[in-house]
Amino acid sequence: MKWTEDEIAYLVLRKGKGNSWNQIQKDLNNKFARDRSINAIMSKWNYLNAKLLKAPFFSESERNFIFNCSRNNFSDYKTIKAFFEQFERKIDKYDILCIVKDKTFEFEEARIRSESNLDTDLVNLKARIKKNLDKKIKENKVKNMKRRNTTNWTKEEDISVCRYSSAKEAGEELSKTNSKRTKRAITQRWYKLRKSGAMLALKEVKDVTSYLKEKKEKKSRKPRSSGYSSSRWSKEEDLLLSQVSSLNELEAMAKKTGRSLSSAKNRFYGKGFSLKTKDNSRRRWTKEEDFELVCNFYELSIDEARNRFNRSYGAIATRLEMLVDSTKPAHISMLMEASVLIKARKGVRDNKPTKRPKPSRKERKKAKKLAKLEKQMSKLRGE
Repeated sequence: MKWTEDEIAYLVLRKGKGNSWNQIQKDLNNKFARDRSINAIMSKWNYLNAKLLKAPFFSESERNFIFNCSRNNFSDYKTIKAFFEQFERKIDKYDILCIVKDKTFEFEEARIRSESNLDTDLVNLKARIKKNLDKKIKENKVKNMKRRNTTNWTKEEDISVCRYSSAKEAGEELSKTNSKRTKRAITQRWYKLRKSGAMLALKEVKDVTSYLKEKKEKKSRKPRSSGYSSSRWSKEEDLLLSQVSSLNELEAMAKKTGRSLSSAKNRFYGKGFSLKTKDNSRRRWTKEEDFELVCNFYELSIDEARNRFNRSYGAIATRLEMLVDSTKPAHISMLMEASVLIKARKGVRDNKPTKRPKPSRKERKKAKKLAKLEKQMSKLRGE
């Protein structure tokens, strides 16, 4: 009995996993309903190996492509077609089997190796973490021991530093009286003040308390110079806002109260008020407007219709549609009257004398020739 492709693939995969021949025979016969002996299976395996040994050389990218196709459940036909499109090279089923077998072995070996290396990596990681933690603890202890005084320099301290002519002198004298600052810190501060240019101003200070008072007064907050009021809204102002009905009135109210327009708008809408704008589309239609609309709608442009009825074009069109589709007797009689008027208007327009059309070029040429002939004939007659 012939071996099918599924049977060959099953044999290669099971042997690649390292199963015994007895196990492969039992599972293969149960899966495909066959009665193959161990010798038949072994001989097929040897035959496949002999074929696979003669397989051509494939690069790593080509091998990976075929192995990925088999892992994604591509059929042999699809794999062969895809490989030819990708690499412009023909392969057969035995090439696919050979590569799948080799890559399966490599895949399994890599998995086992990674699992075995995982335990050693964890042990090394733990040891490394412990070592880093011990190192950090030691560094923090040393930093805490060497920590310096990091409090900000006050104005009194800066004035006392600036009174000395040299940094060395300031460091030696002030380090004895001031226990908070070291000699090095005082010398560095002296050089920093000299570099910033604040030393000259601080040298001239005689009374420290009066100098600090002046500084505080200068730093005090200045009032706004925008020209608008920043006080809270009063009840009278809210009452004025409630009476506003248009944007112009809102602008006038803002000027009157000394508020900015944006502030007035925020307060107006925040209180729940709204501008009372005139909506002409909701105004009722009169009988005269309906009759005029039916008679003249198709003769008016969009802008003319808007200006004439003082409504949006959509509202005008919907009204006309309603009148035409209406079954009310009043609307039907109005439509009949409008049709009589439109017909009479059309008749008057048709009875008007129409202009004679301008003769064509051919007709003019013909008339010119006839006039010339008549002139010649009258000459011959002696007229």
